[in-house]
Amino acid sequence: MSAVAARNGLCALALVLLLAVPLAGFAAGERGPISPQAGVGLITGFVDQLKREDDETELKEIAERSPTREDREQAKEQAEQAQLEAAEAQEASQAAAG
Repeated sequence: MSAVAARNGLCALALVLLLAVPLAGFAAGERGPISPQAGVGLITGFVDQLKREDDETELKEIAERSPTREDREQAKEQAEQAQLEAAEAQEASQAAAG
C-alpha cells in the first residue's frame, strides 16, 4: 500500500470521526431528533403517534364488541319473559299434581 493511499484513508477516517462526534451529540442532545427527554425529538413524537393510534383502534374495537342499550334492554326483556314462562309452567305442573 502506498503512502498516498494510507494517508488518504487516515484523512477519511479522521474526517468521519470529526463529523460523527458532534452529530451524535446533536442527535442525542436536549433538542436533538433522538432526544432522551420525554416529548422531545422525532423518535418520541413517532412513538407517541403510534400509541395514540393504537389507543384509538382499541377504543373502536371495544365499542364494536360492547352491547348497545337496545341490546341490553332486549336481553332483559327476554330474561323476564323466560322467568314468567318458567313460573307458569311450574304453576301448571303443581295444579296438575295437586
